[in-house]
Amino acid sequence: MLTKEQIAKLSVEDQEMLAKLELAKFQKHQLLLKQARGMNKSWRVIFAMTSAMILTFAGIYFVLEIRKHSPPNLMLAMLGVVILNFTALSYTFGINQRLDALVELLDEDGKLENLTGQSK
Repeated sequence: MLTKEQIAKLSVEDQEMLAKLELAKFQKHQLLLKQARGMNKSWRVIFAMTSAMILTFAGIYFVLEIRKHSPPNLMLAMLGVVILNFTALSYTFGINQRLDALVELLDEDGKLENLTGQSK
């Protein structure tokens, strides 16, 4: 970390480059904080829409095929299990993203080494 006096001695181009680096580091930190807080949920909407379309097409196909050979309750149960599976997968993916962001934030702060060192 440079002091104010050291930064003042740098050329204007070097100061500008240093400011850009610090801004990029700050923006990455803010993005990780947003992700760790769960604010970045746009992927869930896209995932849910895609899953709904796939389930609709698969459901129509399976309804026509399974209806010929099995009772309707089995078909509804299978469709319910698939929907629950996609929902659980969506939330698991979101939790993993948030945990990854938290680990990266802790690693940046140097607290991760302290926590792992204390646990040993």
